[in-house]
Amino acid sequence: MKMPDNSHYSHAGGDSLIFAWNGELDELPERFDTIELARAPGVPLVFKILVSGGPMLTRSVTGTNWDPTSISGSLPAGRAKLLAFLDDLAGRQLFDAAELKRRAAGLVGRLANSRRAQWATLDMDSVTGEDAESPSIRRLAQSILAEVRAIDVAMADALAELENLRGEGRVDDMWQVLGLPEEHQGQSSLPIEGTARDDSEMGGQIRLSNIARPGSVMAICVTAIVWWVLSGIVAVLSAGDTFARDVSPTEKLVVLLVVAACVAQVFLAALVLRGSWNARTIFAVLTVVGMIQLLISLENGTGSPMNGVGVLVAIVSLVGLYSGRASLYFAGSLTGAAQANRQN
Repeated sequence: MKMPDNSHYSHAGGDSLIFAWNGELDELPERFDTIELARAPGVPLVFKILVSGGPMLTRSVTGTNWDPTSISGSLPAGRAKLLAFLDDLAGRQLFDAAELKRRAAGLVGRLANSRRAQWATLDMDSVTGEDAESPSIRRLAQSILAEVRAIDVAMADALAELENLRGEGRVDDMWQVLGLPEEHQGQSSLPIEGTARDDSEMGGQIRLSNIARPGSVMAICVTAIVWWVLSGIVAVLSAGDTFARDVSPTEKLVVLLVVAACVAQVFLAALVLRGSWNARTIFAVLTVVGMIQLLISLENGTGSPMNGVGVLVAIVSLVGLYSGRASLYFAGSLTGAAQANRQN
């Protein structure tokens, strides 16, 4: 397999590993309760994103090096950043959609099982193929830490690299740059209490549909459904009044479209409530469009104070739907089609 030209993603040695754990950053490695999330050649982008929440150098989780040559960061922050990135990546169509969903499902499932963990740690002691206490390991750690601290730049650079590799037909190298392994190779060690699940109890699969629906998603969707049902009732009553009068076909069509739009919005909110990733995206787009219209009416002086309330409600809805916990819930739809295909 060809190796990506970018040396930040590939090294002559071995794999880097990413762990989830609880504890104090200055505790000894053997006291960590860890879950190995994934391993991959070099230091791929996904691993960097996961440790991007307040990253710092720490000791190795594996205990092979007592020097601070690993990178640790807030797992909740890194997880939310990664899920948002995967959402954006899916829309860019750089990868085969079904394959991207299938590969993402394994890591997202392990992240869901580690949802109470405080930290993610990127262990790079084996990457260079040299002794764990080699100066090259320390230089690599410093270099990667600088990238992680400027993660948005690193993500933009990686996307450009993926575009180039795709143009050259180097699909294997694209997966290596990204860092979603074909199959999880590690196993949990000392699982964090109340978070880890045995894959064998689920037929060898992580069922993301078991992730509890966040209360924020429930509140947003129920509010939307009630609002659009009431709007639909008003529209139907208006339609009856309109058709009873002698009005133009255009006016009748407008009323029917309003009724249809209310029904569609109720249906869309119901899909969001059930955890549909695509429905959430459509819901968010329509929310942003509506918010822009409200802001324009306020700017033109044609709106009422309720328009300002509508803008605030829209902002709160978007924040709630794209929070870390909500993104984990919606990530369940990433696995649906791929799992069904494998079972058939």
